[in-house]
Amino acid sequence: MTSNLWQRIKQANEQILSYDRALSKQVREDSVAKRLMTIPGVGEQVATAVTANVPDPRLFKNSRQFCAWLGLVPRQFTTGGKIRLGRITKR
Repeated sequence: MTSNLWQRIKQANEQILSYDRALSKQVREDSVAKRLMTIPGVGEQVATAVTANVPDPRLFKNSRQFCAWLGLVPRQFTTGGKIRLGRITKR
């Protein structure tokens, strides 16, 4: 029983390693992903996900619109019908 489980864990680790290697290869070949990785906090997975899913970046007027497209929204402080938008947290 434990031998079978151990073999499945080893197989899963090998498969993950092969995916990581394929992802690294893809990043090395893509100039846009390389530029995205120069941003602090952006690694191979985020860079390839952005290049694969984001349409033409010129469609967004500014970075706030891009964040809204991603689903990140700023905090709202509303009083008396006046809407004030706060900052977007890292959460």
